[in-house]
Amino acid sequence: MANSLTAASPEYRSGRMQHLLKAKLVARQISNMEERGTLTNGLKVHRPYYSDVSVNDYTKGTNATAQDVTITDEYLTIDNVKEITIYIDAVDELQNKYDVANRMIDRIGYTLQKNIDGAFMGEVANMTYSVDDGDFGGTAGNPFAATVSSVFKLFTTVEAKMNTVNIEDTTPWFAVITPNLKALIQQTNLSNGFTQADEALKGTLKGMGYLGTWGNMNIFVSNSVKHTQIFTTSAILVDTDIVTIAGVPFTADADGAATGAGHFSIQASEDTCMATLVTAINGTGTPGVDTYIALTDANRNILKNAGVTATYAAHVMTITSYGNITNSYTAAGTAYGVRGTQVAYCWFGQYGCTDLVIQKDVTVQMNKEPLLTGYNYLCRDVFGKKTFVEGANRGIAVQVVA
Repeated sequence: MANSLTAASPEYRSGRMQHLLKAKLVARQISNMEERGTLTNGLKVHRPYYSDVSVNDYTKGTNATAQDVTITDEYLTIDNVKEITIYIDAVDELQNKYDVANRMIDRIGYTLQKNIDGAFMGEVANMTYSVDDGDFGGTAGNPFAATVSSVFKLFTTVEAKMNTVNIEDTTPWFAVITPNLKALIQQTNLSNGFTQADEALKGTLKGMGYLGTWGNMNIFVSNSVKHTQIFTTSAILVDTDIVTIAGVPFTADADGAATGAGHFSIQASEDTCMATLVTAINGTGTPGVDTYIALTDANRNILKNAGVTATYAAHVMTITSYGNITNSYTAAGTAYGVRGTQVAYCWFGQYGCTDLVIQKDVTVQMNKEPLLTGYNYLCRDVFGKKTFVEGANRGIAVQVVA
């Protein structure tokens, strides 16, 4: 039969738009925000610290020697001004079934908050103390590979170090961990007879990252925990090699012949090759056939939202990100690049060990386009973060295998 009745079948729009995923945000839960009242305006807040003193023996009839006292200045600077801008035409606003502007503004607000979270989590690098595989009889400097049987040992080892370095317990302690570490804790609880009804990790603040208490720590889980991964090279890359960062490919082309979004010139030496790849990943420098071709906007946004940055020195390229990302290396010939273990820097410490000042929370500014019917919605925030010396001494960076 040759019936054709499709034209009689209507198509409908759902009553709602789809919901995008949202990660848990924890920066506001663990930070010290006491300076927000001070920095309602202005650029910096200064918080100096003084030198310590030591106990000496006193000998009768002998003059004591006065110890030197020095004051060192430290300050927090409001140096982050972030924005996301979209344009909505009035005709689209009139004819669309959905309130696109409000839905997009909601997403923009979340994305700006997530950026604060990721930037804040990077402050773990400024902690004075660290725990790694060397604290468990392994190799110092390497991440600790936690398992179901060793995850509680990880927590007790960190707690012992916090006590050893005199981090006070008069203020509660926190731990910001990865979803993988959370899973190990849950498996440990189950293997030891705990249930979801127990106090440990019952998730009392859903959506805020707070899980409960475990090992004398208030536990938060975050997808913005700082992660690093290294690529070790031994020679210049070759044409058609592909380095993939967070799912975004960077393809090596012959020297001076970069062509296509995400492609880069291999240059004439290993160091200049890797330096060029770094600029391509970071989106810095000047794109061109002699350097690199800029990524598509979609791929650049993937890297921005993941907080990806790259550095290179002495045969080692380091990729840093907000949370766990997938990186890989595909060699056309000899595998010049060796991908190392991805490292998560879980953060243990005393509440408020790092300061966060959000001088201007997410604000929406509507700007009329003079020759168009619609508006630009310019959304922005203004913030600063700082780990003062007093805070650096009250936190520990715990390196674990991601």
